[in-house]
Amino acid sequence: MEWQLCRKTEYEVAFCKADAERIYNTPRAGEVYNFLEDVVERIDRDGLYVCRGTLGELYLVPEAKMAAYEVDVATLGGDWQKVRTKPQGALYFCRKIEGPAEIDTAYGTMHANRPGVVHGDGDRLLCMAAPAGEGYRPLEDDCWVVNGAVFANTYRLL
Repeated sequence: MEWQLCRKTEYEVAFCKADAERIYNTPRAGEVYNFLEDVVERIDRDGLYVCRGTLGELYLVPEAKMAAYEVDVATLGGDWQKVRTKPQGALYFCRKIEGPAEIDTAYGTMHANRPGVVHGDGDRLLCMAAPAGEGYRPLEDDCWVVNGAVFANTYRLL
């Protein structure tokens, strides 16, 4: 399937500061498990935040990407804080992933369209869009999987 341009919508999630000593949703401290993509992420450095997404999934967000949310990271501690996304002009590319698939990303191996998990009309592979001539090109070196049901809540096709 071809890449399509999309943009984030406004939505609400919750954040807390990542703590390598805290038990989140696995038996081991310092890990978060994203049940939608079947990936475990380790809290292995400072500057990470745990996000509880629109379907209750947990995943790590680096401080550099927190600018997309209406929050002062200095106010985030160990308690969950509800946060709205900022309206933004950032463009992304997405493409639908056909069937179940394992996809290697910078965030680990993610499992798309896996059985037993709601997917809406199918999971998507996303990446940032960069200007290229009179249009845009996908920055394919930093892609991630977005569950199809989450995509419907958080992005819109252009």
